[in-house]
Amino acid sequence: MSQFIAIDFETANEHLGSPCAVGWAISEAGVMVDRGSFLIRPPEFRFNGINISIHGITPNMCEDAPEWPEALDRLTDIIGGRLVVAHYAPFDLGVIRHACDDTRTPRPELRYACTYRLARMVWPGQACYSLPDVADLIGIDGLNHHDASSDAWACARIAEVAVRERGAPGLPELLDQMGIFPSHLAAGPFDGSSSAAGLSP
Repeated sequence: MSQFIAIDFETANEHLGSPCAVGWAISEAGVMVDRGSFLIRPPEFRFNGINISIHGITPNMCEDAPEWPEALDRLTDIIGGRLVVAHYAPFDLGVIRHACDDTRTPRPELRYACTYRLARMVWPGQACYSLPDVADLIGIDGLNHHDASSDAWACARIAEVAVRERGAPGLPELLDQMGIFPSHLAAGPFDGSSSAAGLSP
């Protein structure tokens, strides 16, 4: 099985470009080999009460956290050229795009795929494909939803289970089997639409 990394962002307010935490989980040959998270000082230091109530991250916790350019450097070092997955990737990759654009930080080169889309194809017919619902469906216990490290871990586990259930050699082969082609985030101006709600499913 190939190597990939799952990521998950939490945001401080309704704007996509307001990361206040990022989590990751690295899968290698079907085994989780690393996971973690760190706080980020959002570019606009403004926290909405609804966001705080969901993830529990407060302004005081992020006061001395790394600002976006430093946080992005740290994250890209962790990613290390691996294929990135996220559960509802338009949200998490949108966070990167908007935070980069808002701070005039060059975007990183990333290849990524969406486990939300993958789950809909591997396990069709479900009423909901939110991260907790898919985790429950396939027997993943211990998810602490909206904890960035835990969400990234569950996302990686979804990809691992999908690969095993379909008998694919690895995630790239499964994506190819399902007709899903990894997307590409390249350096340049933001060229997509943004969500008004800074919350992931």
